[in-house]
Amino acid sequence: MFELCKAKSGYVCNLEVYTGAHPTNSEHSTVVSVVDRLCDQIKEKSHCVYMDRWFSNPKIFDHSWGCKTKAVGTVMSNSREMPKQAFSGKLKKGKKISCQWDHLLAIKWTDIRDVFFLTTAYEVVLVDTPLSRGAHHTTKPAALLDYNKYKTGVDRSDQVLSHYLFERKTIKWWKKLFLHLFDLVVVSAHILHNKTSKKEMSLEIFYKKSRRRIAC
Repeated sequence: MFELCKAKSGYVCNLEVYTGAHPTNSEHSTVVSVVDRLCDQIKEKSHCVYMDRWFSNPKIFDHSWGCKTKAVGTVMSNSREMPKQAFSGKLKKGKKISCQWDHLLAIKWTDIRDVFFLTTAYEVVLVDTPLSRGAHHTTKPAALLDYNKYKTGVDRSDQVLSHYLFERKTIKWWKKLFLHLFDLVVVSAHILHNKTSKKEMSLEIFYKKSRRRIAC
C-alpha cells in the first residue's frame, strides 16, 4: 500500500493499494505514475514532499517540480541520471559534494557511511548540530536534517495503528485489507477530531467510543 501522509500528525491524505501490473497500461504501476496519483490533490500548491529512496529519482523530482511541488528524498547512488562520476570519489567524514542542474540538487554527504539525496527545495547549506549529550558538534546538510524530521509521516501512522488495531483472526487478504482501511479511517477521524475540537481525546478512548457506536 502506498500512502501520502501529513509529516507531523501522520494523517493519511491519500493512499493506493497495489494490485499488480495494469492489464493494458504498462505505465500505470511505475513509480512516477504512483507518486503523481498520490500527489494529485496537492499539485500547484507549492507543498514539499519527503520520500524515501524507493520513490526518489531525478525523473520523479523533475515531474513534481513541473507540478509546482517540491521534493526531498534519499536516493540510491546507482539510480538513473545520478551524477555517478562526480560522486565516485571518497569523502572524509562530515564532508559533502553536490551537483546541480536547473532546479534539481544532488548531494553526497559522508558520516559513518555515504548518504545520497536529492532536493528541489533546498540549497547547499550545512548546519551545526549537537551530538548526544552535547559533547561534540557536527555539520549536516539542512536538507538532510529536515528530511529526517519530516519523513516520519507514514512511520507515525503505522506506529499509531500498531497500538490500536481491531482483531484480525483471519488469513484472507481482503479481510485484512478491509480491517486495515477501517483502522486508518478511525485514526484519521481521531486526528481531525483533536484538530477541530476544543477538548482533545486520547486515541484509546476514541477507539472505544467508535467500537460502541459501530456495535449499536
